[in-house]
Amino acid sequence: MKKQTPPSPAAPPPTGWYPDPAGGWGWRFWSGTAWTATIENPPDRRSELNGVVQREERSAATLLNWLLVANCATVLVSLWSAMLDLSFKVATAEWVHQVIHVALSTPSGTAPVFPPAPTSTTTGLVAALHVFAVIGQGISVTTVVVVLVFQHRAATAAQFFGYPARFRPSAGVWMWFVPLGNLYLPYRALADCFAPDDRHRKLVWTTAALAWCGLAAAVLTVVSFVHPTRLLCGAGSVCVAGATCAWLLSMHRVVAAIRVDHDSFAASATA
Repeated sequence: MKKQTPPSPAAPPPTGWYPDPAGGWGWRFWSGTAWTATIENPPDRRSELNGVVQREERSAATLLNWLLVANCATVLVSLWSAMLDLSFKVATAEWVHQVIHVALSTPSGTAPVFPPAPTSTTTGLVAALHVFAVIGQGISVTTVVVVLVFQHRAATAAQFFGYPARFRPSAGVWMWFVPLGNLYLPYRALADCFAPDDRHRKLVWTTAALAWCGLAAAVLTVVSFVHPTRLLCGAGSVCVAGATCAWLLSMHRVVAAIRVDHDSFAASATA
């Protein structure tokens, strides 16, 4: 029987800075034969760390100052407008039912005769609220962009810190656009922006739960158009608005908690 030669030990790493082999937060310098006694960050690493944190802070500042709160305001204005014009909403749902019935029951080759569409008896206040709600759509789009920018920068910072993550920063952003997958995957990426032992990670899952509640409220809104009544239409609007505002405020807390976590890490790493 041929004698097996034992494998040679792994070659030592080249001279340079490496994450603390003992699992600490900082870095140690490997001289080629031994590790330095103290834990620290190399000077160029500290400068890069500060740059990463500052880029994240710039996007978060805009987000935290007014965008999420402004979105809550536009959602509430839209709800107010819907409640004032609830009769028109119910009449529109009934008209849609009549149009569908006429289209399905009219024999082929015959031009269908559709009922006249209902007209809104909006007052000046309702019209003004409608305009404000349209402006709010622009604020919502801006908020989405800022949230995506912030998440990418926060995930990049977490990756730089060495936090474990299942997804790359860009993948976490694109997951918001994956149908059904966006009910879980982007929140998984957001949770990975925190240190593994950070107690605020649960805020992310609270936000996800609110998103699921919003989806259920949207289903209720669809049901209200199948069987239109003032009660169902009003309840659907209230539930959607409530879930949306709760989600926005919860996301506000998530962003603030990520900033605290990352600022704390940067302060300890550059001390």
